[in-house]
Amino acid sequence: MKVAVLGAGFAGLGAAMRLSENHEVTIIERLPSLGGVVASVDYDGAKIPWGSHWILSTDTSLVDLIKELGLENKLRWKNIRMGFFYEQRIYGIASPLELLSFSPLPFFARIRFGLFGLLVLLSKGRLAKSLEGKSAGKWLMETAGKDVCDNLFEPLARIKFNQSLDEISASWLYNRLVDTAKGGEKYGFLEGGFETLIKAIKERIEKNGGKIILDSEVRKIGISGGKASSVTFVHGDGEKTIETDAVVSALPIPVLLKTAELPVEYREQLSRVKYKYIINAFFVLDKKLVSGFDWVNYCYDGLPFGGTLEHEMSVYKNSDSGSLLYVFTYLNEKDSLWEKSKEEIKNIYQTELEKLFPGIVKIIRHAFVEKSNLAWPIYDKDYGSYMPWNKTPVKGLYLAGIFTTYPKMPSTGVAAESGYEASRLIGGEIK
Repeated sequence: MKVAVLGAGFAGLGAAMRLSENHEVTIIERLPSLGGVVASVDYDGAKIPWGSHWILSTDTSLVDLIKELGLENKLRWKNIRMGFFYEQRIYGIASPLELLSFSPLPFFARIRFGLFGLLVLLSKGRLAKSLEGKSAGKWLMETAGKDVCDNLFEPLARIKFNQSLDEISASWLYNRLVDTAKGGEKYGFLEGGFETLIKAIKERIEKNGGKIILDSEVRKIGISGGKASSVTFVHGDGEKTIETDAVVSALPIPVLLKTAELPVEYREQLSRVKYKYIINAFFVLDKKLVSGFDWVNYCYDGLPFGGTLEHEMSVYKNSDSGSLLYVFTYLNEKDSLWEKSKEEIKNIYQTELEKLFPGIVKIIRHAFVEKSNLAWPIYDKDYGSYMPWNKTPVKGLYLAGIFTTYPKMPSTGVAAESGYEASRLIGGEIK
């Protein structure tokens, strides 16, 4: 059977890899490269992801995929230390001793926070259903207390999601905390970065007979007699149409809505899915910037970014002893920073980093800035009531993407899982 997969992020790649084992698959991707939010840019002969991506030890789907493709010998694990920047000092909270020394929280709040962390760890995800429909703010106030909410989680919510705790789903945040607690400080890296994995998936798809078309924007999913039957896209100088027996859309929901005539009620449901705006930048440095920490959250207002993550450049280029510093900001379309050019954003970030770490400008070799308004869906407290599933009301049209995986913590492996599920449904229905 002929199947078109729209979008070559890990959701689309996961679907295409599985489907190519038994069907004739064509991937259509708008960008000139594969990977979606994990796509890489060229720097001095190395492929560096435009956003920071580590492999969580709890992301078993991704680890299994790495093993399946024979890349396990390229997987490296490292303990990553997370810090919280308050009033010119970076605090760690990974150990009981560090937590007791976390002065931004009153002493008894530190004790309560420790007990809250123990609750999350020991619950092993069993509380997710009971938290459905509840805001993270309400849940955290009840379980962790006001001091922990006001001094830790509320600043983190602004940093990580540009949202108030009262807008965020408690079920989703709880699952995120469970995964973080289970995984601890252990994170994985692939030699050569995610480009190594993307290349192996591409080779597997093409070996199975799959076709990949890049630099092509989908214009229309043709629906005839209530069934998805074709895809029209722009490639090169002209418009092309291919006939299909099934379509997997791994496109962001707003893009899908522009390309398909869907039933009115279903369109209204999908229209409720909103996306967060994100700015990612990375700076190639001559040496490591933050001693003792790899991931720092900046827990106060006034900065144009929410956090920094630091990798060794040797992950991407063996001969390079430098450091790769990622800087990220979550925001909305009305934020003045979003309207600025990439060059302006780079200069703003550099200026603020120089204030925090005097002398950094002298060790910067290269800077890169990228913006996306469709990187991550917003999981609000009601998301579970309107989230899309992999199957749609249109026969032969299926969805893949992390917008279908709530309340799981979004990750590269979870995105691939959504593609696997779409391929499983297609395989069953075609048979």
